[in-house]
Amino acid sequence: MTKLFEFGKQEYDLGIVLDSGNQEHPCTLSLYAFKYFVTIKLPRLIWPAKARRDYTSIDGKRTTYFDFHNRVFGFVVYEENVHAYYGKRSFDSWLDSKVKLFGIPWRQTRRVRYDFYTPNQEHFCSINSELKFDDEYSAIKEAEKKVPKLVISFDDFDGEKIIACCYIEEMEWRKGTGLFKWVNYITKPIIARSLVYVFNKEVGRTKNSWKGGIVSSSIRIKEGDNILEVFENHLKNGKVFKIESPNCKILG
Repeated sequence: MTKLFEFGKQEYDLGIVLDSGNQEHPCTLSLYAFKYFVTIKLPRLIWPAKARRDYTSIDGKRTTYFDFHNRVFGFVVYEENVHAYYGKRSFDSWLDSKVKLFGIPWRQTRRVRYDFYTPNQEHFCSINSELKFDDEYSAIKEAEKKVPKLVISFDDFDGEKIIACCYIEEMEWRKGTGLFKWVNYITKPIIARSLVYVFNKEVGRTKNSWKGGIVSSSIRIKEGDNILEVFENHLKNGKVFKIESPNCKILG
């Protein structure tokens, strides 16, 4: 017997969504609250979107078939935004899906600090958070070039010698935008310090393939961490690398 209800955990804070289903799935109503959901199977209250497709085979035979796509109405609250659904998806592009995002001003975050640090974890420079986008981007790129770096050599999984240039950056975000900036006085700041590294060659088991290897990324660190130890541990235990003997050495 088909279950009429489904209940479980999920990631939305609040919401109600009516989904038409399609040829294989029924119409459903989903209710979301406090990271839980309940989905109720319904009679076909709304129908899926339908599009005709004409197909010509190699031997010249023409056939017609139909694509069916779910139509979704309602909303969900997720992190900083309300996702509002208002109809069928586009048949030609996921980018044209019928969904709009509305920011929740007291939940949205804004970056208030972007600092660069030397490998010795001494402050190097700060990026002005009041700059316009293009000017801020240029300032960040200039800081990335000038900040002192720790140069480390290591062996990739296949023994190839790789050089990594590493530096530290730290960002701080505060909650509240517009008229709700006052929220930052009653909420904790979000601070993230990262060790950024750039390789001189592709690294990893997917290098020299169509997927390509890793050329740069970052690791979350804490103030006072030993950079060499963190980096070597990342190469040994990181899901992407898994290098048993990286043999890390500081070159400069």
